[in-house]
Amino acid sequence: MASSVNDEAALNRLEDANFHHLVGDIGWFGLAIPAVGSFFSVFAIRLGATALHLGLLSSLPAVLMLVSSVLSNWWRARYPDSVKAVFWPTFIMRVRLLFFVLAPLLPAAWQAWSLVIVMAVVSIPMGIANIIFLVMMREAIRENRFTALISRRQLVLNLCVAGSTLVTGFWLERVVFPLNYQILFVAGFGLMMVSLWHVAQLVPFNVTPEPKPDRADPDSRPWHSPRFRTLALMVTALFVGFTSMQSLISLRLVEDLGAAEDFIALYSFLELISAATGSTVANRLIRRFGHRRVVLASMTSTASAALILALAPSQILALPAAVLSGATWVMVDITQFSFFSARTPAEKRTSYTRAYFQTLAIATFIGPLIGSTLADHGVSLPVVMLVGAGLRLTAGIIFYRGGGRLEHMPAR
Repeated sequence: MASSVNDEAALNRLEDANFHHLVGDIGWFGLAIPAVGSFFSVFAIRLGATALHLGLLSSLPAVLMLVSSVLSNWWRARYPDSVKAVFWPTFIMRVRLLFFVLAPLLPAAWQAWSLVIVMAVVSIPMGIANIIFLVMMREAIRENRFTALISRRQLVLNLCVAGSTLVTGFWLERVVFPLNYQILFVAGFGLMMVSLWHVAQLVPFNVTPEPKPDRADPDSRPWHSPRFRTLALMVTALFVGFTSMQSLISLRLVEDLGAAEDFIALYSFLELISAATGSTVANRLIRRFGHRRVVLASMTSTASAALILALAPSQILALPAAVLSGATWVMVDITQFSFFSARTPAEKRTSYTRAYFQTLAIATFIGPLIGSTLADHGVSLPVVMLVGAGLRLTAGIIFYRGGGRLEHMPAR
């Protein structure tokens, strides 16, 4: 009995250490995110990016990650555990910042396209890394702490990105272009290396061997399962609705409302602080109201944010959109992943995670193309924002109704 207690105590200490490193990973990564987040869109615009370039920067990596995701099992089999398997793909993902340093040195006609090419190439190892990383997280933390980990990571991520965004906006406004962005990318690479160190310290222990697919059991192969296909449709609707106009927000703020880096910093800061707040209450809202109601209310709020962006006549009146979008999209993100995790059989974790990631990749490919295609065909950005508002509201309804069919079906 004493040995059993000691073993359990050791497992708890190991899980606590993994929890700490997973939070540390996202914290340091969050400090670097402004270099590849809102400011990256502005950087691309400064290099001559159009709505087409911005759409491709969001959608093309998604479809290539979808293609490369089929290699995740092959790559994982080459290594003794998921931590070692994820190292090199995540390292290459971080190296992209150093390539962005070179973009302003190219001929003007190639500068914006070089960003698209780098993002496309790097997305191949990213597709492998994202699936293995999700599996690795679930192997490093037991199920009863997983939602708490996701919420803590979201909180730390948004706080770190918010603080870094303010500093970044101040820096970019006071140093000449493109040197300001080049230094930012180098600093971001350094911060991401600290993040990668935390990942390397993880010790997976909650590992469940996955059996070979049973052709007689459709649930053993996610895409053959009606339950998973319904869930995939719900998740696709959410991400298509949200991303349909998301990549064009910077274009709306910069070109239509005359925003510079300092205002982008303020907009992003409000969005991220609101997201940090939202992440602290997501679990309580899920327990009190259930997944479906939280998603429906939150997607309605993100639709309101799109409506504000469409109608805002000035920069200052666009700021409420940042607050609404930040606070409620993070709740959608936490809630939909919690909903998925609760319906994923532990013994089929890898196959379901891969299918889930493929769903996100498809949605993230389709969504940005909707907005960028409309904008490239002469539709004004405010009208694109209105279309996005309608898609977001529709997505919330789809999730609510689809969840009604799945909520009481036990995972098998």
